[in-house]
Amino acid sequence: METKASAPISLLAGEQTSAWITAYYEINQLKQLYRQGWLQRGIPESLCESVAEHSFSMALLALLLMDQVSPELDRQQVLLMALIHDLGEIYAGDFTPQDGVPSDEKHALEAKAFQQVFGELPGGQREPDREQLDAIAHIVVGAAEAISRERDEKGKYENIFDFVSRVDLRAVNKRALEALIGAGAFDSLGYKRAELRASFDRIAQFGQST
Repeated sequence: METKASAPISLLAGEQTSAWITAYYEINQLKQLYRQGWLQRGIPESLCESVAEHSFSMALLALLLMDQVSPELDRQQVLLMALIHDLGEIYAGDFTPQDGVPSDEKHALEAKAFQQVFGELPGGQREPDREQLDAIAHIVVGAAEAISRERDEKGKYENIFDFVSRVDLRAVNKRALEALIGAGAFDSLGYKRAELRASFDRIAQFGQST
């Protein structure tokens, strides 16, 4: 992966620091990591966006547009997802479709990197909780990419059955779908979250059968 400079964590070599300081220096690697897709398209390094710049821009864009586009969504959760969605790239790197890395492998690398950074913090886990790591990988990375790609190519989703019949259920699995319902992703389609939860099994089965 092309970077602007060496990893900031190297500045702490030989130092005894708290887990918080270590994590902060690790996160700052995203300031050094170029968005690899920009480089692959011939954009010079002097003009290339870093991953940290991308994350900040996405959070700011969400803040500016949320009330106009999807006011029913949970503001705090949307901003949190925008800010953390690339943290797995601290050690995994910024893969693009041109790299040919399978989605499952990409998700696993990013989940492992996320745990490497945050596992030492108070409340962090030294042994990954498989379900939590899957949620991070699929919801923040895989599911979001699959949902956006399908919508951009074929238009807005008409209802939740249209949604589950169109998205790649290998990326948007049951756990991801449950999280989307809980976050209010389908509120704008006229659904109540409680009724979607009550009908969840039927909705999931419909998606699997199409």
